Amino acid sequence: MAERQIGEELAKLPSAQGRRSDLVGSTDKVDEAATLDELGFRGSPGRERAAEYKQLAAAPAEVVETAVSAATAEGCPVTKADLRRVS
Repeated sequence: MAERQIGEELAKLPSAQGRRSDLVGSTDKVDEAATLDELGFRGSPGRERAAEYKQLAAAPAEVVETAVSAATAEGCPVTKADLRRVS
């Protein structure tokens, strides 16, 4: 599943740290990790989607294989709901 692969990649990325402009001067170096917004996960729905993808990536391989097998046997595409149902 593409969502699972995206979640795996998101999990590898360092978390972007917030920056309080009242505490950090404009010339100070701050961690430059990309934010979810910069990666295309805009707003609250984007953050929720990114979290969902990370949860899918964290699912054990056996659960994923079982969900894929069950959906294939039924002749249906695999969905995130299938993964939740199996786990």
